[in-house]
Amino acid sequence: METKEEEKPEAGPEAPTPPRAPTSRMKVLAVVIAIIVLAAIGGVLLLSGPAQTPPRHEYVLVADSNWFELPADQVANVTGSISDLGDPVFGVTVTIAINRTDIGELLDPETATTNNAGVATFRYHAFSRLENATVSFTLTAQTPGGERTEVTEVKVLRIGAEPTMGQVKGLVTGLVSGSPTPLANATVQVTNLATDESFLNATGDDGRYVVREVTPGTVSVTATRGGFKTAGVDVLVEAGKNAHADLELQPLAAGTLVVWHTYEGKEKDEFEKIIDRYRLLSGATIEVEAQPFGGAIDKYITAALAGNAPDVMRFQNDRLGEVAQIGLLEPLGPYMTPAELNEFTALSRQAMSYRGELVALPATADLLAIVYNKGIFTAAGEPFPTESWTTDDLFRIARNLTDEANGRWGFVQPATDPFWWFPWQKGYGGHIFDPPEADPVTDTVLGFDLQPSALSLQWMQSLDKDPAMRTMPARPGSESMMTYFFQGQAAMIAIGAWRVPDIQSAEIDFGIVPYPVVASTGERAAPTLGVKGFGVYKFSTQKPAAVNLVKYITSVDEQITFSLATNDLPTVIDAFADPGIQANPIIIDYQRQAQYAQPMPTRPEMGAVWNPITAAMEVVYNRANPSVAQIQQDMAAAEQQILERISG
Repeated sequence: METKEEEKPEAGPEAPTPPRAPTSRMKVLAVVIAIIVLAAIGGVLLLSGPAQTPPRHEYVLVADSNWFELPADQVANVTGSISDLGDPVFGVTVTIAINRTDIGELLDPETATTNNAGVATFRYHAFSRLENATVSFTLTAQTPGGERTEVTEVKVLRIGAEPTMGQVKGLVTGLVSGSPTPLANATVQVTNLATDESFLNATGDDGRYVVREVTPGTVSVTATRGGFKTAGVDVLVEAGKNAHADLELQPLAAGTLVVWHTYEGKEKDEFEKIIDRYRLLSGATIEVEAQPFGGAIDKYITAALAGNAPDVMRFQNDRLGEVAQIGLLEPLGPYMTPAELNEFTALSRQAMSYRGELVALPATADLLAIVYNKGIFTAAGEPFPTESWTTDDLFRIARNLTDEANGRWGFVQPATDPFWWFPWQKGYGGHIFDPPEADPVTDTVLGFDLQPSALSLQWMQSLDKDPAMRTMPARPGSESMMTYFFQGQAAMIAIGAWRVPDIQSAEIDFGIVPYPVVASTGERAAPTLGVKGFGVYKFSTQKPAAVNLVKYITSVDEQITFSLATNDLPTVIDAFADPGIQANPIIIDYQRQAQYAQPMPTRPEMGAVWNPITAAMEVVYNRANPSVAQIQQDMAAAEQQILERISG
């Protein structure tokens, strides 16, 4: 059909033509053109490449030496180490300059290049001298990032002088965005594995540290920093030499609760089971780190003041007051209902309190008692000791069972450790603090220099030193005491329940009896009852979660489970009614001893007691035949040291 032709407009300006809707063909063509244009642009970008970011470099020179105290006529290796963002740099020129040439000489040229480990080494020989002197080495490195200069010093010792202490130094880094980054203000602890002696310091802004005056031997080096998992390594420390330990810390996941404890052996295993049960129950992420008992509190204080403390920490009550006094612990009373508080024994609550505030929840109690080998008694026809015995009985039995020629001893305990002295001190009428809460502490409050205390120490050490009274080998320590018992060479020892699992593993038939009554006073020797519990860091960012964990650890069910596995005394009242606890003779025997115990002081000043009294006991021990008056003088000097520590 035809259509009518449209009329055309008259001649004149051309009317604007409206845009046409694109056809399918036009759409395809547009897409093809766009692709070609984009490809062309992409090609140009590929040819030109993206905007380049220059690689970051951070060249560091570290000057060091294998000796820091160099004996006369010895050679030290002085080193310059070059790194770039932690990686060693090969082939860098390092120059050394010495501030004086009269005390030694350089055995190598003054210029060297770094090896594959990034280290340039110069040997220095010390002359023989009549006095000590210090030499400074200035090392200069021409790095790609410019000149770097560092100085290190070495003390050259006089003829005949030998170094006695070592030191540990190194770098602490943490993984930040996947890259090792130096960590400032990290807490570094060095612990001698043989003596448990502990040394502390912190890293500087460059992540480096030096821990000086370290007793030689194999040591554990650990670094702690908030937000990171503690890392550690064992190194050998030699007198006069630098031991090196570089540590890299791994970051913790957000929301991780960090717990420090001081358990060992069976107790450690059982505690980790408690944490595993809580993880399963709560879904919490928990990082558990074991600390050496001897240095744990000092490390905690140092770490807490630097903001590196764990959320939860296990404390012994004789150091708890010291920590609470500084203001590092969260008061836990406001988090507890009256019913929850009353679950704990009154004595354990008191032990975990400072100035009326509960600053930790009690978990276990422990104390010494007399443990004896039944086989030795039976073989000698000696009746087992009973609760009514006296020191006269103990001495008679111990002498009867002592056979020095064959290396068997009647009664063995440490002779220079205050923890083992305090029971006898109390039985003779002495004391640690009297009144217990006296403030301030003065020489009249301290009872170490009183005649009863001196008499008790004289009697205790005579069992070691006096041939007419000897019942033990010379200067036994806690570990050697246990060795004698395990080997059947000690009839009686003084030990806590924490070592009973070891005795059971040794398959020794043993008995437990409370300390005897001191015959001369009529008072029973009374070991200190210590309480250990868990506190929360006052500045933790996760206090409610930390408190919930502490409540779980110290709950009735968990205390019963832990006590049955370890023989430790629980601190919740209901635990003692548990059939399993009632049927455990070891717990019951130590609970019987607890009836005759004295509380271990919680007050802050107790932390100042241990070292001075230990040193004074050594002085007394080293006297040939000390009189009571001499012992009093030695203890009076120790008391002055305690007072100086308290006031200073």
